[in-house]
Amino acid sequence: MKKRKRINLLFLLIFIILIPIIFTCSGSLTLGIDDKMERDDDVLPGFAVDGDKLTIFPRATAVTITWVKAVDDRAEQYELEYKIYYSTSENIADVNAAEKYGTVGLEWTADIDTADVTGLTITTDYYFIVVVRDKAGNAACYSMITETTSTDPDPPYFLNAGDELVEISNVNTEDFTVSWTKAYDDISPVNTLEYLVYYKSESAADAQDIIDNGTVFGDWTVDIDSIQVTGLLDNVTYFAAVVVRDEVGLETVCESIDSDTTVKNQFFYWSESASDIIQRNDYSGSAIETIYTLGAVNPRGIAIDPDARKIYWTETGSGTIRSAGLDEGMRTPVDLITSNIGTAEAIAVDYVNEYLFWTDTTNNAIYMYGLNQSSPTTDADDYIFLTNADDGIYNPEGIDVDMVHQLVYWSEYGVAEPERIRQSDYSKNIVNIYNFTEGEHPEDLCVLPGATALSNIIYFVNNASNTVTSCDMSGNTDDLITGCSTPWSITIDIANRNLFWLDRGTDLIYSYYLDQASPTTDPSDYDYTFNPGLSIQKIAVY
Repeated sequence: MKKRKRINLLFLLIFIILIPIIFTCSGSLTLGIDDKMERDDDVLPGFAVDGDKLTIFPRATAVTITWVKAVDDRAEQYELEYKIYYSTSENIADVNAAEKYGTVGLEWTADIDTADVTGLTITTDYYFIVVVRDKAGNAACYSMITETTSTDPDPPYFLNAGDELVEISNVNTEDFTVSWTKAYDDISPVNTLEYLVYYKSESAADAQDIIDNGTVFGDWTVDIDSIQVTGLLDNVTYFAAVVVRDEVGLETVCESIDSDTTVKNQFFYWSESASDIIQRNDYSGSAIETIYTLGAVNPRGIAIDPDARKIYWTETGSGTIRSAGLDEGMRTPVDLITSNIGTAEAIAVDYVNEYLFWTDTTNNAIYMYGLNQSSPTTDADDYIFLTNADDGIYNPEGIDVDMVHQLVYWSEYGVAEPERIRQSDYSKNIVNIYNFTEGEHPEDLCVLPGATALSNIIYFVNNASNTVTSCDMSGNTDDLITGCSTPWSITIDIANRNLFWLDRGTDLIYSYYLDQASPTTDPSDYDYTFNPGLSIQKIAVY
């Protein structure tokens, strides 16, 4: 009996000794853990001594939270995931409360020890808690911390304001790059600032003018110092400005602006009477584009206004002068003149002084139409400039203008009067420049303005002698090209000093550089290898 009692006492003593050991071995190190939720017979992630403490850096509408990574008895440290909750009340002190009452500031993310919580309100008290979980789903939390977001009384600012902070570069026909020096802010980090770009064409007084009266490109974008602005028009001067915004929404306009002109597209334009269309192609001749399909109207003369980005043309079939925009979305034809037109052959535009001129071989007249008039009519009789009765105009054919010196030039041919080239200023003072021999046919002409009106040079095609000829203001001529088939229309790219003419016998456009070192008179040396098609009436360049 005594022996059995000794055995019972021995077992009781062993049991008492083992109880602490069993409980100690059933969990990992959890110093500082405020809450734990055990799942799947796993144990909670744990922390070193004071390892559950959070460090927080407040900003105006965000905070940065930093912590020491937790550990786990089974999962690798890089496998542990972290989630941040916040609240404006002290009600997220443990995992369950955080899940129930907190707002998620960061979704589960593995192997991190710092994160930003954004979208907060300035000067507001917040409570934050970081929850960590292992791969089994067991979760523990760091100690809750409270912090007040900052005030931000001042907007962002640019250093060295007024210097060349904004710059336009990489300019093409329809886009360019705007770059700038990044701004700073007393509260918001540099990499949180957002930028917005505005642009305006033609002129700008300052950055605010560009913003108030220009076009915004895209939307606010964070942490950038350049952007490609697209959708521009060619050969247009643009001004660019930049605005920066901080996390609070305070904005600053960069005082610096920049401007540049987009590259000019080089296009041929021509009227085609067989299909009643107007087409164009770039200088490479690679892609013919029909920009206007007009119906049975027999389009004839064409002229380009690069400033207004318009094209003007005559229609001998409908007896109409029309215009339209060059760019897509602006190509609806507008009737300018619809009555009292005979046969409107050629047309020219003075886009500097805003006048339109055309010849009429039936009415033996030249017309002058003001493009900026307040109350235009559609009657050609209201715009008669020179007539046969008053000025001896007979069968006027080709026409061009010298916008610099405000002079108009035209060719005349026929039986009743000698073939000739004439000039008039805008006050109707007419000068005969050159008289042809009988039977010559000066079909079309163009003019290259000189430093003075007396140094102007006229170029014309003669489809009787089949030549391309230059003529100075004293009537001295020089055949640049001989042996053409049927030279029909001629135009000039003044900026690049290139002469172009259309030969209806070969259906080719030819290019002649005026400053070439060793010119020849053989048209085959200037074949542009570009065939626009049959029934071409007039050509123009832009």
